[in-house]
Amino acid sequence: MSNKTKKLLKIILPILIIVVGVVAAKQLMRMRTAPDKAEKPVLGTLVRTVEVTQSDVPIIISATGTAQSRRVVDITPQVSGKISWIAPSFIAGGFFREGDPLFSIEKDDYELDLEKAGAELAMAELELARVESQAAVARQDWHNLHPDTLPTPLVVYEPQAKSAQARVAAAKATIRRVRLDLKRTSFLAPFNCRVRSESVDIGQYIRSGSPVAQIAGTSSAEVIVHLSPDVLQWLNFPDTSKPDKGSAATVIFSGSENNKKWQGYIDRSLGEIDARSRMVGVVITVDDPYSLTKEDPFNLPLAEGLFVTVDIEGRPLKNAFQIPRSALRDGSTVWLVTEGDQLTIRPVTVSRKNQNSVLVREGLEDGARVITSGVNGAANGMQLRIISGEESQ
Repeated sequence: MSNKTKKLLKIILPILIIVVGVVAAKQLMRMRTAPDKAEKPVLGTLVRTVEVTQSDVPIIISATGTAQSRRVVDITPQVSGKISWIAPSFIAGGFFREGDPLFSIEKDDYELDLEKAGAELAMAELELARVESQAAVARQDWHNLHPDTLPTPLVVYEPQAKSAQARVAAAKATIRRVRLDLKRTSFLAPFNCRVRSESVDIGQYIRSGSPVAQIAGTSSAEVIVHLSPDVLQWLNFPDTSKPDKGSAATVIFSGSENNKKWQGYIDRSLGEIDARSRMVGVVITVDDPYSLTKEDPFNLPLAEGLFVTVDIEGRPLKNAFQIPRSALRDGSTVWLVTEGDQLTIRPVTVSRKNQNSVLVREGLEDGARVITSGVNGAANGMQLRIISGEESQ
């Protein structure tokens, strides 16, 4: 084969291969069969739901306030003197039980006054005995000399006897006063308390009537919350003439890790509406806020000044449905999953809105599935799918 023929084959052979390939591809396309067309099923929108039932639902009223001591007292001495003793815990933050000694004033001066008052009483009683003896003698002499007439008061020493009796009474009163002053040199805790502040030290001279410390009670704490007057109808207030307690309340402190809770109750209303806020002050009481009666050294106390949330349990709303607040749409409608997993927009009658829930009086029925998640373009008849495992009872 000549060189010329070889060059010709190199040119023609690739073209031939391309032509054969195109022809074969067209033949295969003529022989293929079209696949059967299948309708794609319509998938509904994924939603979360909650199933509701009718029941008596307690009204929960939430508010905020600051904890404070129920009792705060200034320690003011009624006698003057030099401080001779102080309890080791009598410092800011120290705790005392009722009757525990706090500090004492030197007693020497008052003990001397008591001895002096005793001596004056003895002298007064001696003078009274002398006058009474003279009066008895004078009365007998008068009777012997003038048996048919009564003696005059001066003759039988009546004025002198009254004066001596008055001196005895005054001496006894002085003893009682000095004993009382002597008792007042020792200062005891008037109730279970915590020392808020103090300004005394050993050897310091304190004057009567000058405050030297301030203590706060630890048996109970108060949280004053301000509520709208229209919610008072749901609350129970105790009768002040009886030891009853008002509506139960939960005091909550939201910390960085866990919420701390204390159980309390409504103690009283302040009985007036604030002129600026138009709110009513309600006092919530928590017993044993420092957990002093419990063996829990790591328990967080309801300390004075702590800002807390208060959930008050009011009277129940009869035959109501409780739904999450996120399930209420436009303030007066809900979305329901009805037969065939279709969406239905239903108007409802709302009786009360709580912080996290809504109480519905009319518009729902037992077993209704209320949608709690968002739906874009919600409309009646929209096909839905329930998220598996998300539906709650």
